[in-house]
Amino acid sequence: MDPGTRLKEVRDRLGITTREVALFSKTIADAEGNAEFLISAPWLTQIENEKTALPSIFKLFTLASIYGLSYPQVLALYGVDTKKLKKYHSEMPIAKTHITEYGSGEERPASIEIPIRFDAGMNLGKTNLLPRMIESWGTVPLEFIQHFDLRHHSYGFDRPIYFVDLRNEYACAWCELVEDKLLLLAHHLSPVKTRMFAFPREAEIIGQVTGVAMRLVVSLPESRHDTSKLPSQP
Repeated sequence: MDPGTRLKEVRDRLGITTREVALFSKTIADAEGNAEFLISAPWLTQIENEKTALPSIFKLFTLASIYGLSYPQVLALYGVDTKKLKKYHSEMPIAKTHITEYGSGEERPASIEIPIRFDAGMNLGKTNLLPRMIESWGTVPLEFIQHFDLRHHSYGFDRPIYFVDLRNEYACAWCELVEDKLLLLAHHLSPVKTRMFAFPREAEIIGQVTGVAMRLVVSLPESRHDTSKLPSQP
């Protein structure tokens, strides 16, 4: 499959139009102060449909940012495998000893384990072993930890949110397994009602959500403010 078609598949999977990509690219171009990061809808259509069309390094960066791909992933679509950088450099007949530097983008972000639930009955006024105070641990990528601003924000861990494959769409929700049924429990302010699926035939848990890249609270249209019919938070 050619790169343009694969990029179109990613865009379709995200459910965004070429015009929306163009709008999102303006945010990146403005932030970088460089119009080369801009993407127009006609240009993107050309990239998706013409096999010979080749994006610039700036526009590839923009597409990677919008589509949630790493830069090496986008380059790989066009036959550039950044994992081979070290291999080819080691084969170069360079006699002078030197230090080589490689970007961290090649490696998968490291993760660490942190406590996500403490024993509510533990007396914190007494000295105790930390492992005995922790009920469960969770794995969190360092890329999320490095953006934590503990001086100005508060962070808490409570009921885990799961990422669920519903075969023809995806969902993020609290989950509860009742016999062979998986319940996706909605937040009491969400316009989406609690849903039930046959497990695992209709729904499969891909993993636990450890970070988000969007606001969790949004302004709903006036017609959707009425939450009286929505299920309350368990």
